[in-house]
Parts: sequence; C-alpha cells; structure tokens
Amino acid sequence: MNNDLITKSNEIIQNKTNNGTYLQNQVVAALIANKMSNFEEDRIDMQFSLTRNELLDMLRAGKRNGGSQYKTIGDELQSFNQTCVLTWNEKTQIDDEIDERIVSMPFFEELAYYPKSQKIEAKWNKNIIPYLRALSTCYTSYSLTEYLKLGTNHAQVLYELMKSYLGQGYITFDLDDLRNKLGCTKDYYKTFNRFNDKILSKDIKEINENTDITVAITKRIKGNDNKTVKSLLFEIKSKNIKRAWLSEYPTVLLTEKEYSKLFHSELNVNLVKQCMLKLHQYLTENPTTTIRNHYRKIMEYYNAWKDTPQWEQLTFSGRKQKSEQSVCKLQSGRINGQPSYDLEKIKSDTMFNTEIE
Repeated sequence: MNNDLITKSNEIIQNKTNNGTYLQNQVVAALIANKMSNFEEDRIDMQFSLTRNELLDMLRAGKRNGGSQYKTIGDELQSFNQTCVLTWNEKTQIDDEIDERIVSMPFFEELAYYPKSQKIEAKWNKNIIPYLRALSTCYTSYSLTEYLKLGTNHAQVLYELMKSYLGQGYITFDLDDLRNKLGCTKDYYKTFNRFNDKILSKDIKEINENTDITVAITKRIKGNDNKTVKSLLFEIKSKNIKRAWLSEYPTVLLTEKEYSKLFHSELNVNLVKQCMLKLHQYLTENPTTTIRNHYRKIMEYYNAWKDTPQWEQLTFSGRKQKSEQSVCKLQSGRINGQPSYDLEKIKSDTMFNTEIE
C-alpha cells in the first residue's frame, strides 16, 4: 500500500461546497493515504485504530509545522464526525429530467476518541469509499507529503482543484464561483485586488514552490469600464514533465524539480555539466539504448567522480561505476581505462632492486 498517495473522485473535488478546517483536511488526507489502499479492494482497512502520536507522525510528513500546530487535535477529534462532513453538488436524473442535488456524508461511520489513553478508533463510511478511490478514469491522485506543506485550507482546496484539471492544462473560473470554492465569501474579499493580494496570489506562490505543479493566472476583464475582473484563466503545468533544459544537451531529459536539484544546490555546476555532456554523448552514440531516469544516471556519475580531482579525464559508460573503482583506477595509473606505465616491468625492476625513475 502506498501510504503517501491520496486519491479522490474529480466529482468530489470540483463540486465540493464545504472545505473543512485546515486541521480537519490534514487529518482526513493522512488517514486516506495511510489507512486505505488505492487499488486493492480487499485491502481497505474499513475499521482501524491508532494512537494520537501515530496520527501526529503522519501529519508531520510534510515537515512544515512544529508540534505546536497540533496541540488542539484532541479537541478537534472529539467533534470530528459531526463537523467534518463532505458536501458536494451532483446532477441526477428524475423522471427523464436532469436535476441537481446536494449530497452530504461523513467520512466515518464511527469515530471515537479516548482523551485519557489518546486512542482513536474509526470505521470508514462505506458509501464514501467509491469517491476516495481510483474506481474510474475521473479521479485525481496526489502526494500527502506535498499536500501537508500547504499552510491554509484555501491553498489545500486550490491545489486539489488545479490537480483535477491538470490533464486538460487549463480551466476558467468565474470570480464569484472561485471565491465560494475557496471559502472566501466575506465582503472583505469582494474586490478582486483584495482577494488576489490576501488569498489567491499567496496560494499560487505556495503551490508553485511546494508542490508538483505550477499555476499561472490570466485576468478576464469585462464590464462597461473595461476594468472589472469577471473571471480567471488558470494554466496548470506539471513539474514532472521531462524536457531538455540545456540546448547543448538535447537528449538529456529532466523534470523541473530534477533540474532545480542539479543547478540550485551545493553541487559542482561544472561537474554536473560534464556528467550531462557524457550522458548526451553516450545517448547520441547509442540511440537504441534506453536510460529511463537521466537524473539518477547523472547523480550516479557525479557521486562516483566528485571526490576525484581528475574527474575530467574519466570516461562515461552506460554501466554504473562506483567511486572506489574510479579512484583506484587513477591511483594505479590508469587513465581512460589504459595503463600509463608497464606494471610488469615495475614488478621485475623491484625484484632485482633496479632503480625506478
């Protein structure tokens, strides 16, 4: 079971009408990821128990917040099943007519918290299971670790929405509809500038910096004054799409995250580029050879060469080389795999006490 993967129906994500509190969303996400198998029906833990500390360990997976964030989790759990209810709109057919209905259901059929022992007992609501699993093509999966890095409930909601539309690459939201989806219904957020400054721009920045997608918005302006923002076009891109980042190495494909790790860290940039060059040369000379993970291959050679002062002279191959082997070759006088001296002659000279120059 993958205990870092959350799966939800797009119907739920895109039509949800209540958001839950920040802590409630984290608890649900952690329990979905850790207590529910995503693909094997017979492995769902319909009924389970855990301690408060075990739950806190799940919530710390994102390493964003300290323990102080969760001091009130006991109070939250005591009323959790009454206050954390999933509500969404869905279309239904009644007497040959399409109507819309509002559906509400709790995540758990039973949920009990024992303040003294700090034990949690829960049983999933069987009616909600189909909406939290990959039972059709219309679902979205994302990482619990990345989700827990988000700092507000409206950032959580926006991230889920953007992930659900990632396949089509863009989505347009009416401004009022978006405010409602993010729970920003107060008059304070009625103007676009205030809504954007206080909520939207911060959420997008947080999503772009901490998750596996990037989001950009374009304002759609309407009205007699040609100034009123009526809707927003969201463009969504995955950081996991691989592409050639450097024109001189067109065969070396990396994701945005992988590229950032190589060029925005403590790594030796010249050595990184040398590894990329050798990988490019190898792929060009061996077009039928498949190396699936170029980042991992680059790092294999980087780690093998980084402590070797003459790493520029080492040759590249498709096989993994260990650092000890590379250093050994240099110390024994081998460059490019060829001896730089006659080893047998040295042995012979030594046996006869011949002076070696």
